[in-house]
Parts: sequence; structure tokens; C-alpha cells
Amino acid sequence: FNIETVTAFKNMQEQIKVAAHDGALQGIVFGRVDYVGSAGLPRDDVNSDRVLHDVLAVAEATRDARLDLVCGGGVSMDALPFLREVQQVHLSRFETRKVIFEGSAVQTPHIEKALLQAVHFELLWLLNKRDYYQHITLEDAKRIQMLESRWKVLNSAS
Repeated sequence: FNIETVTAFKNMQEQIKVAAHDGALQGIVFGRVDYVGSAGLPRDDVNSDRVLHDVLAVAEATRDARLDLVCGGGVSMDALPFLREVQQVHLSRFETRKVIFEGSAVQTPHIEKALLQAVHFELLWLLNKRDYYQHITLEDAKRIQMLESRWKVLNSAS
């Protein structure tokens, strides 16, 4: 389940009990961007001490409950010190919007290059998506124009 609001964070212990009870859930995803928004903080605070404090509390709770912890939201090179601190407690994975890394990857010597490649992949993904849907939109625009003309002719004849 996701922790993306202050309310979810405040109720984390109860949620973890339920998640760990029957093994139906594997863990928690902490969405830092949505979390800071819920707290009324600016997006740039995803790496702040306050958010780190809260993520570390979740890391301890998930570790103790033997659940995964995935950290996302604003993951970039600026987040590496933050993620390294969380990983010392418990971090199963961390993710950009489209790329998931093992938690231990924050300790690898080339993680900066890997994050750069993740950003490049996401850029290519979005460009491809834009071009694909733009093509569909243009294709549909021609059909819409033809149908509107036909409808106007048929409608005026009736």
C-alpha cells in the first residue's frame, strides 16, 4: 500500500499490522512528492530532514514487520544522500516514475550514471507516447472533419 499523505503516515502502525497479519501485502511505497503536498510543503522538500524523519520511521516499522519498503517521488541524484540514509535502516527498492532500482543500488559506484540513464529512458518514453498519441489525434481529426461535414449536409436535408 502507499503512504502518500500525512493521514496515511499517522495511521501507518495500524496499516502495517493489517498488512503483516495475513501476508496479503508485501510492503509500503512511500510517495514523497504526494506526501510533501499533503503536508503543505513545497515539492523541493522531498529530501528535507522532516521527510527523512518520517521515511526513517516507516523504514523501521517495515523492517520490524518484515515488509518491503519502496521509496519514490522526486528520485534523482539529489535524493542519493537521503536514500542512503534510509537504506541503512531498510530500503527494498527505490523508483523513478518508470525505473525501479534495488535498495542496495544506492551504494554502487555508478548509481549517478544509472539515474541519468533512467531520466533518459523516461524522456524517450514520454517523447514516444507524445508522438504516438499525436499521430492518433491527427488521424482522428481528419475523420472528425469528414463526419462533421457529412452530418451538416444530412442534418440540413432533414
